[in-house]
Amino acid sequence: MHNLRQSSLAFIDIEATGLDACRHEIIAIGVVKASQPDLTLIREWGTKVIPEHIENADKESLTVAQYDTARWRDAMPLRDAITQFNEFTSGCVLMGHNISFDWAFLSAALNRFSCTPLADYHRLDTLSIAFAKIPESAGLKRYRLHELAEYFKIPVTNEHDALADARRTYEVYKRLAALP
Repeated sequence: MHNLRQSSLAFIDIEATGLDACRHEIIAIGVVKASQPDLTLIREWGTKVIPEHIENADKESLTVAQYDTARWRDAMPLRDAITQFNEFTSGCVLMGHNISFDWAFLSAALNRFSCTPLADYHRLDTLSIAFAKIPESAGLKRYRLHELAEYFKIPVTNEHDALADARRTYEVYKRLAALP
């Protein structure tokens, strides 16, 4: 059995065509890999994904993700994206902000293509960590990623871009890890 604290962390974020992992699709994936325990950046990876059933998309989700066919011109098929994601995160502990959302979509895609997840089976959630570490007196209402970024004075740019949000999650976690 390996030591969880020695595994690299993979900060993940996805954008999707809606909120239902059984009906909607991944349209972008972002990953920031960092070492433990020092949280040094190792590498980043991200891609846009070609939606197969854009007709099932929730219009608001597409707006939030800033989806348009011109910006997705260089997107890759889901099979290629999920294979690259799986290889990139091999052996890593996955961490995300509200990771259950991201993992529901990623897990469904891995299953769809009969891919065994290569990442460690543990999942860590910056939303839960923030809830536990930041006092109620801080006045945070929903512990959303942009709210935490503002709390820690991390610039909020390219919101709902998968790689930018994975970077932001990484930066938020570094601040959370430094808290008592």
